[in-house]
Amino acid sequence: MPEAWGGKVSYGSEGGVFEQVGGIPSVIVGPGSIEQAHKPNEFVDLAQLDLCVDFLRGIIAELSQKAAA
Repeated sequence: MPEAWGGKVSYGSEGGVFEQVGGIPSVIVGPGSIEQAHKPNEFVDLAQLDLCVDFLRGIIAELSQKAAA
């Protein structure tokens, strides 16, 4: 897993609003490479979608275990 990186990017999400206005810590994640995103003919490789689904399933499993405890 790559190290966490906090920096500036040329695209946006509601994550900053959730964090600043709602006090909800936010992490922006998603499939694919920023090299192909947010430009004409953007795409996501199917393998990247599979990796993202696995990642999200892991988060759900982790949070479910914590909620059940």
